Amino acid sequence: MKNLKDLTVIILTYNTPKKIILNCLKSINRDTNILIVENSRVFDHHKVVLTEFPHVRIICTGKNLGYGAGNNFGIKNIKTDYALILNPDVICHEDFFSNIILLVNEIKDFAIIGCQYLFDKVFENRGFSFSVIRGFGKFAYKSMRTT
Repeated sequence: MKNLKDLTVIILTYNTPKKIILNCLKSINRDTNILIVENSRVFDHHKVVLTEFPHVRIICTGKNLGYGAGNNFGIKNIKTDYALILNPDVICHEDFFSNIILLVNEIKDFAIIGCQYLFDKVFENRGFSFSVIRGFGKFAYKSMRTT
């Protein structure tokens, strides 16, 4: 991945409160493609989100497809080679996206990279832990896009 333009963040929502969505969006690097997938017929916060974040795309599934199918719906509607599935209640640390770029460029053959936010008992010394599933490379993702 050369830069964040190669990545789309997919945020699946289902009648999610506006404050939660806006907090999540504020934490995402502005150079990143963002797709909100509303897992219903109408996204109630369309105007508010696009006023503050005009680079965000919003699509509705038409009905509640569930978590997996809703995210797959989003993946089928992106144009980038990489997708990051992000829950709407996640606030990204300022180093999160630079760490993702470094990791993707270091590990070329992967299918899934999962991350977990770690902190100690006093909520200090925060860091990131990444898990990598190897073996499929971009093939698994690209083959899914062509179906």
